[in-house]
Amino acid sequence: MAKPRAAVKTSLLRRINAGLVLELLRDVGSLTVTEVAERAELSRPTVDAVADDLVRLGLVAEAWQEERRRGRPARRLAFRPEAGHVLAIDVFDEGVRVFVADLAGRVVARAERPVGRTVGRPERIAEMHAAVADVLGRAAMSIDDVLSIGAATPGTVDVATGTVNYCAAMPDWTGLELRTLLESTYGRRAAVGNDANLAVIGERWRGSATAVDDVVFLIAGYHAGAGIIVGGHPVQGFGGGAGELGFLGLWEEVDVRAHSALALQTTEIVAELVEQSAPCAAGSADWRDTHDPSTGQVDTAAVLAAARHGDTEAVQVLQRFLARTSYAIAIVALVLNPELIVVGGAIAKVGDQLLEPLSKLVRLMTANMVLTPPRVVLSALGTNAVGTGALRRALDLVEQRWLDELGDPVAVAEP
Repeated sequence: MAKPRAAVKTSLLRRINAGLVLELLRDVGSLTVTEVAERAELSRPTVDAVADDLVRLGLVAEAWQEERRRGRPARRLAFRPEAGHVLAIDVFDEGVRVFVADLAGRVVARAERPVGRTVGRPERIAEMHAAVADVLGRAAMSIDDVLSIGAATPGTVDVATGTVNYCAAMPDWTGLELRTLLESTYGRRAAVGNDANLAVIGERWRGSATAVDDVVFLIAGYHAGAGIIVGGHPVQGFGGGAGELGFLGLWEEVDVRAHSALALQTTEIVAELVEQSAPCAAGSADWRDTHDPSTGQVDTAAVLAAARHGDTEAVQVLQRFLARTSYAIAIVALVLNPELIVVGGAIAKVGDQLLEPLSKLVRLMTANMVLTPPRVVLSALGTNAVGTGALRRALDLVEQRWLDELGDPVAVAEP
């Protein structure tokens, strides 16, 4: 029998209010009921009722403290990050990173295992499971201590099912039902997302894009990919394909002279970049040993070092990379008009040296096309951006589960 409409409305309000209070306590740590009521703009009786629910669920601890003025003791509430832990998995072409964090998102252990680019699905999955075992061992935990899992993968992902619809970065990865695999293996709810989409969530949560509602994270590696947030909401697109920029191979052998103005600007900017830098002591031929885009191997730092050493071929490669990366950023800027574009990926190692040339090219390409060009900044999280977003999704699952239980007044979750 369906619940009466009034009961449904009451349950929904209860859940919304609990979410507001929980988010506030998680961010601040500890507040009195009066302070929570003021900050959340709720009545004190409402906060007291919500606090009773959150204490019962084990998410919040309460204490009573005597106030200096006369009256009843103040009820103080504190978020309990130790009430559980979550697992985040970042699968990428060269390896897998795994994190364990408490409910405040503080990482308590991490592990990473290298995986060859040409490794097939069974071997890659085996390495993923091995990394999970490694990180649980380092955290002195078992899977029973984990409440949920967030996982990131390259490729187009159906977020509703957690299936990788298409992936060109790793052999035999297309069609993998990753969420089903994780849930059946570990017995925990899992959320799976595209790496760039989770990276932008991570940067907005704890990186370069905090408090920014319109932001794009651009992965600048062998290929380009973008994670998009518009109006504070992640954009997945139909079939999960939003932000797939794989057609913009950033290192491909193309003739940028087809865009004569862009070619001239890039040549001048790279020449200025090289001239402003002291010559590199390393031999310029070494960069070809670690940089081979035909095999997916990208080493931006080696290319930049060789260019500064005077290697003509390295200078040309750097010109192509900057031209195509700035072109990708300009496309995103003109189509989405975000406030901020965060750049990560292979560029991260030398991003501080390439950021200004990239920003200058983007300003030149978008001049007279957008009223306010977006700011272009580097990822504050670096290689942890994707994993941080996966952590956030795992925490979302936990909070959703607990808050859903508030729809049933008699439901009690284990602390």
